[in-house]
Amino acid sequence: MKNSVFQRISGGILAVFVVLLLVANTGLAQQSQLPVIGIEVFLDNGTLNNRVPADKLNAIDGDTNTVSFLTNAFEANPNTVALDFGSLLAMSRLRVAKRGDSDGTAGGAPGLAPIDNMDLTILFSTDTGPLESRTYQPVTGLTNGFQGTELINADTVNSSNGTVDNDHHDFATSGFYSLTFDPVAATAFAIRFARDAGDSAAFTHYSSFEIEVYNDAANVVPTLTEWGIFGLILLLAAAGAYRIQQTTQKHPATYRVQ
Repeated sequence: MKNSVFQRISGGILAVFVVLLLVANTGLAQQSQLPVIGIEVFLDNGTLNNRVPADKLNAIDGDTNTVSFLTNAFEANPNTVALDFGSLLAMSRLRVAKRGDSDGTAGGAPGLAPIDNMDLTILFSTDTGPLESRTYQPVTGLTNGFQGTELINADTVNSSNGTVDNDHHDFATSGFYSLTFDPVAATAFAIRFARDAGDSAAFTHYSSFEIEVYNDAANVVPTLTEWGIFGLILLLAAAGAYRIQQTTQKHPATYRVQ
């Protein structure tokens, strides 16, 4: 029985290490899309501007075969589409499937018609209450794409102020686009969209098949530094276990294993 203490401790350390590896790998495989419980579209003054009550739901129904114009017909003012999560949740990525021809007319961006140019501001809120009454602020660290994929077709993505200039992305030809940003905890997430002044038509719609928000920060692979710290802890624990093992051999009467 003189090695039982050492065997139990070293076995326990190994078991903890295996469990942590499994948890890390499971986390990487988990779906990080956040559940949305509500959606609203409104003007800058807070006036609701949903096209029809059910139309906006097409943008969060999980079906890329349904689409929402979001705003009313002939709308020409900037609008915001906001998603409600019902509680404070961590988030770090926006993922959208949208039409390049947002207004459904022949007019559009110079040289791209009927594709339309839309100027975006990516926002979040920590408030509660009606979505149109909350205070929103821009995300920081806005970056095009997700891990080098799903890049938005736009002129610029501005990290400092959370804006996108001349979004002319088209789901039919380019699939989903993603925008990542510094992780935030928020109750709502929003896209403010305005028609670029250089387009030949002024209609401001943001025809969306799906608008999704993700928390990818929860599924990050540990860095080499983090693994190094963890390894050092294991090494110290193993050294401690070895000292206990040596002590039990020298003084077996002191350590009685029941």
